[in-house]
Amino acid sequence: MNRFLRKTADRSARDLTKEYTLRTVGSPFTVQIQEGLSHQREHRLHMAEPIYEKVLATDPENPDALFLLSTVRLGHKEYEEAVSLLQRLTSAHPEYAEAWSNLGSALTGAGKPEEAMDAFHRALDLNPSLSDTHYHLAQLYASLKEWMNAAQYFRKAVGFDPSHAQAYTELAKCHYKLGEFEEAMSACHSALMINKNYVPAYNVLGKSLAALGQISHAEETFRTAIRLDPRHAEAYSNMGRVFLDLGKPAQALEACIQATQLDDSLASAHCNRGEALRRLGRLDEAMQSLQRAIYADDSIAEAHNGLGLVYLDSSMVEEAVKCFTRAIEIKPGYRKASSNIVHALSCSAIAGPEAVKNAAENWSRSYAFSEFGAAARPTQIRRLGFLIGRVEETPEGYWLEALLAGRHPGRCEVFVYSNDASKGGHQERIRNLCTHLRSLVGVDDLTATAIIQEDKIDCLVDLTGHGSGGRLGAIVNHAAPMQVTVPTALTTSGVGAMDAFVADGQYLPSGSDEWFTEKVLRLPRTIFGFVQPEVETPLSVPPVSKGEPFTFGSFCRTRKLNKQVIETWAEILRQTQGSRLMMKSRTLASGSLRRQYLAWFKAMDIDTDRIVFRQNTTRVAHYASFNQVDLCLDSFPATGMMTTLESLWMGVPVVTMAQDSFTSGPVRSILNAVGHQDWICQNVEDYIASAVRWTHSVEGLEKMRSALRKQVILSPICDTTELFRDFVDVLEDQL
Repeated sequence: MNRFLRKTADRSARDLTKEYTLRTVGSPFTVQIQEGLSHQREHRLHMAEPIYEKVLATDPENPDALFLLSTVRLGHKEYEEAVSLLQRLTSAHPEYAEAWSNLGSALTGAGKPEEAMDAFHRALDLNPSLSDTHYHLAQLYASLKEWMNAAQYFRKAVGFDPSHAQAYTELAKCHYKLGEFEEAMSACHSALMINKNYVPAYNVLGKSLAALGQISHAEETFRTAIRLDPRHAEAYSNMGRVFLDLGKPAQALEACIQATQLDDSLASAHCNRGEALRRLGRLDEAMQSLQRAIYADDSIAEAHNGLGLVYLDSSMVEEAVKCFTRAIEIKPGYRKASSNIVHALSCSAIAGPEAVKNAAENWSRSYAFSEFGAAARPTQIRRLGFLIGRVEETPEGYWLEALLAGRHPGRCEVFVYSNDASKGGHQERIRNLCTHLRSLVGVDDLTATAIIQEDKIDCLVDLTGHGSGGRLGAIVNHAAPMQVTVPTALTTSGVGAMDAFVADGQYLPSGSDEWFTEKVLRLPRTIFGFVQPEVETPLSVPPVSKGEPFTFGSFCRTRKLNKQVIETWAEILRQTQGSRLMMKSRTLASGSLRRQYLAWFKAMDIDTDRIVFRQNTTRVAHYASFNQVDLCLDSFPATGMMTTLESLWMGVPVVTMAQDSFTSGPVRSILNAVGHQDWICQNVEDYIASAVRWTHSVEGLEKMRSALRKQVILSPICDTTELFRDFVDVLEDQL
């Protein structure tokens, strides 16, 4: 093993003269050049340099002096001067392979990649065994993001020099960029066999483990890297990414802060820091971090995508779409950014169902390619699969929990395929309700498809679609003979392999089929279900009954709150003197977003003291917040789903408006199911009038506060047994 340790792994610090032998032994200048070489090897460059210059003054074409002086210039990063010296040398000695190799390095430093590439290839034509030349050529290809070519030459570098730990690590980076994570891990292990303390290898190994879904092992690997080098900024940044994957944004932020303190120019650290801040609802700080990442490296598509999500959460749909589009320009094939465009348009007050459908079809045209065909459909559903992105405290997670709560074990087996790396209580409840819960974290679409096909699923239900963590790639690959989606996916998928969109007649009234690329299936009852929350929250009398100002409430995500919604709420406040509005959302931790909303209210002559902001807290505190409001105001055109169900459970009426859009479907379906379709308004004027009428009906609010929960319990909403039966029946009718 000693022969593997005789050279340092860090070739950037390697002495370029270590194995140099004079080409002009016996010349009048041999003694002088030997003296200069001795100084240079002891890093006394200031003493070696004048010796070489003196030789060249007498013998301008002396190959030893030209070569050695060029290495001094390279060490000082004086690339243009090094290029001049080496061009003189290669012109006089075109067979000098090492000179061509150093010329390639000098040209690379001078910003001339095409000429550098020619020089490296010329060196390898003369001497194919030059390991460092293969390495530097590979680095050049990597800088141009030609990962396959880079990997080819890194492999040649380690083939001629098996002790080259840095080359193995750079090879691993290429495999990582190409999505070849197993190969990346293998290359990292080779590097660590040479130098078990080589931190960059641990860093790439951790990223590869994370990409393969081995999150805990990735965390352990990054911790090892940090222990070996507490000042390794990239390891802290990658640790932050792991925490994000685990659903721990606070820990992610802490790691990324450490990374940026160590290296403020590390764009990936600012990018991860921005995403952590966004998930914590601190949008203004998130925007600053993501803009800092883009300033450091404009080619990071993830930073532009993250900035788009910040704009979307800030009710700025148009700006969000621009950022997502820019991310795709930088990284063609960036499916996540394309899906975000679909989702953003569904939140727009301007874009209608057709625009959303067109965006989904654009996604399909760009990415829905597969060599797989659909298998023959079964005669009945024995195994039902559910594909879900995020589980913990998401609408799709709660919908699935309600559906499975009514499952009869003898009807069919249920398999849930989760892309959520977090290990929370919600996922455990889903695990207890289904037959099998399988993780798809870190696996590619082909592997995900194989996992689902191996389970012989008869029908696969996609709950996430273009949302966060969605796995539409498995749908494209025909993971199951029959594939459908449901309202928790929010929009049409646009994918030809998706057979149906399952909803109900209130969610999708007659004439709305044209908004979907799938066949529309309608349950004879509401598609929504609800199970009693895991937290017990007693009901309280309405605040107005206790002598407090009449309090309107909004619990919607801020991405649904466009300017028209705020102006409508402002008019309601203007017509109800002394009332106030409580707005609660995770993203209202952002000071800039609060100021934006207050400016919109102020423009409508509403005193900003009447607006109260709250942020998301625990589930117990969340449900308790409904006791602080008299009436909930829904957003539009995208209406609430879980917030509507939660409001009804807590005895708080909801004023909503169902416009001609599928994004109004949730509230149409839910309120009809509980017998309060009269709360659904058809236009802004009716919406305002309905909200104002409630302020004059304190007695009605008090009755509703005590009666509404019972109405929900007795409604189809809580009949989860019927929901599961009807859902499977509708699917089997298509077989």
